[in-house]
Amino acid sequence: MGTPYRWVGVAWIALGFCWFALALTEKPAAYRWILGSFWTVFGLAMLLTALFDRRHGRGRYERPGSSDPHP
Repeated sequence: MGTPYRWVGVAWIALGFCWFALALTEKPAAYRWILGSFWTVFGLAMLLTALFDRRHGRGRYERPGSSDPHP
């Protein structure tokens, strides 16, 4: 998953919701639901990874000067 920013996860979730909105308003098609689900799950995974890293001071959110990865 890497070290994503929080806003990147939120952006992918928003993209998933846009696909869900298209699925509801336009002619229903299964691929719109599938794409909406994919982007939403992908965005949630990125957001949860970023929040976990931030909470534990890992990856992109590592505290400066910290030599112990598990404070």
